[in-house]
Amino acid sequence: MQIMYINNDGGGFADYINVDEGTTVAQLFHDRVSDGDPGSYLIRVNRQPSTRDQQLQEGDRVSFTPTKIEGATSAKNRSTPSTSGRIPGGWLRRRLSGLVTFANLLERQVRRWRNRRTTD
Repeated sequence: MQIMYINNDGGGFADYINVDEGTTVAQLFHDRVSDGDPGSYLIRVNRQPSTRDQQLQEGDRVSFTPTKIEGATSAKNRSTPSTSGRIPGGWLRRRLSGLVTFANLLERQVRRWRNRRTTD
C-alpha cells in the first residue's frame, strides 16, 4: 500500500512510499529513523498525534519531526538583559552593533534624567 512520508529531519522532503499491509507507526519509524529515539520526535499520522501501535492505512500522511535540534539552546539558557532597572546598554551594543550610537545616546540621556531626578 502507498502512504505519504514527510521527512522533517534535515532534507524536509515528502514522498510517496510503499509499505506492507499492517505496518505500524513504530515499525515505519524504526525503518526510516534507525538511530532516532521516538521520544525526541513529534510523530503524526494525518496531522494528528499517533500511538506507536497504530496501523497505517492506504493514503495516510506520516511525519516525523524532531523536537530537539542539535546545537539549539533553550530560552532559559540564553543571555538576556537585566530587568533590575538598569538600562541594558552593554547588551544592546554587543548584540545590535548597528545601533551602538543610538544605545550610547539613550544611555547618556537616561543617566542625565536620573541625575536630574536625584538632585531635585
